[in-house]
Amino acid sequence: MANAPREAGDLASGDSVGPDLRIVRALHTGAFARVFEVVDVVAGDSRAVKIVTGDIGKDARFREVFLDEAKRVATLSNENLAR
Repeated sequence: MANAPREAGDLASGDSVGPDLRIVRALHTGAFARVFEVVDVVAGDSRAVKIVTGDIGKDARFREVFLDEAKRVATLSNENLAR
């Protein structure tokens, strides 16, 4: 199936993540997630995307903490930080 969700471990350069983001390269693989450099194909800018791996993403408390982290990071602005 073309639109079936994929595991983070299966993603590679050139794959799409959502409608407007294309993976450039993997940046880091940790115990619970992988981080990718992606390009927004509409805006043309580079971003970092963290994708949770395995069953941990099904845990409600983990998702809550993960989303809280994402919201906090989104408020930061520095030329040395990925958006």
